[in-house]
Amino acid sequence: MTQGLTHGIADGVAHGMTHGIAHGVIHGLTDGVAHGMTHGLTDGVAHGMTYGVTHGVMHGMTHGITDGWHARLMQPLE
Repeated sequence: MTQGLTHGIADGVAHGMTHGIAHGVIHGLTDGVAHGMTHGLTDGVAHGMTYGVTHGVMHGMTHGITDGWHARLMQPLE
């Protein structure tokens, strides 16, 4: 009786652990992938927007300065 009970508990614990670990791993993977994809998208968009704005401003300033200088140099001397 006691041996059967001990055996049953041991089997139940072992089964529960393997099932729990497998379930945890699968959930961890799917949740991790979903989380990674969401973060990747939002981070990528945020990075792209920030980069686009700063790059655009820098590009615009550089062009404005060089174009302005060029226009000034092309004017006839007074």
